[in-house]
Amino acid sequence: GFRMLALGWSDGRSFLPLAFSLLGSAKEENRVFGAGDNDGRTSGGRRRKEAVMKTPEASLALLDSALANGVKADFLLFDSWFATNRFLHSVRTRRIHVIAMLKDFNSMQFLVKREDGTKKRMKLSGLYGKVNSVFGKKDILGSVLVEVDNGKNSPEPPLPVKVVFVRNRKRGAKREWLAILCTDTSVHDEESVRIYGKRWSIEVFFKACKSVLRLSKEFQTRSYDSMVAHTSIVFLRYMMLSFELRRSEDDRAYGELFCRC
Repeated sequence: GFRMLALGWSDGRSFLPLAFSLLGSAKEENRVFGAGDNDGRTSGGRRRKEAVMKTPEASLALLDSALANGVKADFLLFDSWFATNRFLHSVRTRRIHVIAMLKDFNSMQFLVKREDGTKKRMKLSGLYGKVNSVFGKKDILGSVLVEVDNGKNSPEPPLPVKVVFVRNRKRGAKREWLAILCTDTSVHDEESVRIYGKRWSIEVFFKACKSVLRLSKEFQTRSYDSMVAHTSIVFLRYMMLSFELRRSEDDRAYGELFCRC
């Protein structure tokens, strides 16, 4: 009955889960059982407060926890569900660049400069119309430099971002393109797409946890603390397997032989 939100780290080869949160409903009438431990000084109390947060707020809490523990990364990768103006600004205040998939939401709009110097708000589909008329038919259709603000009345300056349009190879798709956003405008289009492809490792992680490591299937309980403990044990199992895979199969673990080659 909980939604699991997870944050992981990857260098492109190995994936390690860093933190997670089991999210419930913010409405008390939708909960089957009460919270129990509401003491904010305990780990269980902090977990329960986190469980009733909104998903973007809980995501930032996981990110802050990882940064506080010394985790370093060049980019934060996430799906289109989190790609909103406010979330992008919140992540950038933590001095981390973002590469994310985009969807053509009404709430996600971009600022495009006109010839007279003024800025016009456009949806994602409008940006594609500008790019497609210039670039040829390749896997990467093109990119456009735009800005993302934090609301019409926000005092924060807009973020300069690059939106890269990629050909959608999925059969029967409604749109022939996919859009990837990068807050580091100096990164090349191909590199943005390549780095975002590394996000697939977290999908493999979810599949392995559910199918192989028996996440939520090993036992049944109605205790929130037990579910947190069970999820932690599953994540530790995956970390051990990931470490062993890195040690035994990754050519970068061959030490002096790899250095000489």
